[in-house]
Amino acid sequence: MIHVDVLAKDETITVTIEGRPDERHACPTCGAPCPGYDSRRRSWRHLDTCQFKTFLVADVPRVSCKEHGVQQIVLPWAEPGSGFTALFESVVIDWL
Repeated sequence: MIHVDVLAKDETITVTIEGRPDERHACPTCGAPCPGYDSRRRSWRHLDTCQFKTFLVADVPRVSCKEHGVQQIVLPWAEPGSGFTALFESVVIDWL
């Protein structure tokens, strides 16, 4: 589920992405289906929307793999450990 908050006063848009609680994920190393371990709330700076700063926010699941231990799942919009979406990083790299 996706929820969008527009704060005109602050000129920001926050897009909150919620996964299904029963959703299973794969180990990012070996791809084996794994049980969930926990999740951590993260946020990423995204490209501006109509001149408003845009942020993605999600509770990112971690899985417990029998072989590789506890790991954060791979996200389609950001590299591991980044505070920016892949699209935002791409635009900044093009600017440089």
